[in-house]
Amino acid sequence: MQKHAIINTMKELPLKELVKFKKIPFNIYNEKGHILMYTGDLLTPGKLLELREELVLIYDENYQKKSIQARENPLVMKRKLEQENANRQQLLNAISNPNDNAQNESEIDTQIPESIKSRINDRTITKDLTINTKSIFSPDLQIEMKEFYRDVYDEIEVQNYVIAQTKFIKLMKVIEHELMSKISSVRHVSQLKLFGNYKNCHELNVAIISAFIAYTNLDINVDIRDVILSGLMHDIGKTRLDENTVYKKVLYVHEQAEYEKHVIIGYKIIKEIFKLGNAVARPALEHHICTDKSGFPKGLTVENMTEISKIIAVANFYDNLTFNRTNDIIVYNYEAGKILLNIGAKKYPANLVFDLANKYILNDTSKLSEIIAQK
Repeated sequence: MQKHAIINTMKELPLKELVKFKKIPFNIYNEKGHILMYTGDLLTPGKLLELREELVLIYDENYQKKSIQARENPLVMKRKLEQENANRQQLLNAISNPNDNAQNESEIDTQIPESIKSRINDRTITKDLTINTKSIFSPDLQIEMKEFYRDVYDEIEVQNYVIAQTKFIKLMKVIEHELMSKISSVRHVSQLKLFGNYKNCHELNVAIISAFIAYTNLDINVDIRDVILSGLMHDIGKTRLDENTVYKKVLYVHEQAEYEKHVIIGYKIIKEIFKLGNAVARPALEHHICTDKSGFPKGLTVENMTEISKIIAVANFYDNLTFNRTNDIIVYNYEAGKILLNIGAKKYPANLVFDLANKYILNDTSKLSEIIAQK
């Protein structure tokens, strides 16, 4: 009788139902019976992306939190093999929500522009072999991360969002593992930067530097995985704009207005298509907000920004400085620290700027051109 009661408590869980919870009120298993989340665990955007890789999610509504030894559930493992294909399709349908997306995509203009179609999956483009000789990451890994991110970017541009999500997860895990394993050796922020083509490097740099800021600042309490995902996705709105505009260093007035659309487009893509929460979505909307009200979108203030948005904003400004995409020409790394203090502290949260500049930039006397090489 007891065994029969347990079987009846096991139910399949649609992903769209799971996102309603902040704290999980039951244990969640995959189709093999491995427990994925325990009762009371927080459902972060990073964890949600991991769950989306599973074919089936199952929960036991009567299951009380047990020890880690109870990871195998033989009752669940008896699920029939022939159901797997149907279950996979069901989950993919739940993720993509095609009926909902049809309306959402029309709202955010996700039609692929001709300018994008002409460059999609252009494998004639050579690998970006530029490396940072001071980096905590090996030269091969630097090149691989840039190549992998370009692949993710291609998937997003052709609206292969499920594939893009899987690749975002893998890239997030690589960054988290590599950074956390080497973070004690970081003396300067320049050791975290990738160099080469700005488009290949910028989002990666913002993700890595933001995670470093969040980890090393004791006053910050955020999920590192959410920070990394936010950095990787903060400029995702640019995939719906003409890159001849969004990657120009100097913009005319009408081009600036077009460029500013990327924050709203990015926010909607993350919320409405990727179905992620505010922890990851709001930095895409807020990373250009400035204390002196010189940023955008207009009407949003620094006081209402999330902690991750503030971190992304500072990392974004630093990376643009050291890619010489601002009016200030950087030759030595410490010069970026001076500009952060003189200009950045007036535009972005001063406590984050001061901490980053004073601890990890001003003492870096290396010359940018001397740490950049070709593999």
